[in-house]
Amino acid sequence: LAQNMAWLLKNKNAGKEQGISAPVYTSSIFIFSFSLIAFIISFTLLMRYGAYEMEYGGGTVVLDGGWFMIAMNVVRLMVLLALCIISGKNLCKSKID
Repeated sequence: LAQNMAWLLKNKNAGKEQGISAPVYTSSIFIFSFSLIAFIISFTLLMRYGAYEMEYGGGTVVLDGGWFMIAMNVVRLMVLLALCIISGKNLCKSKID
């Protein structure tokens, strides 16, 4: 992935024969990779909350600061997952078109 991004940054005319401009394709790669990294980090933190709660007997509600914050964590994960799916779909679409 890093090699492809470096190659696209060097070759500004890459993909012109297929109708893809290099800056649009590289921005799609960056958006997808950063959203995937953010989703993985958020999911890992949520799983560690559960492990901490199991080991030390603390409640998730107390650990998060209330039911509202639990709901916001779930909403954040859903938004990041939707962003990953949409940006991945756009990345594949821009690569194919």
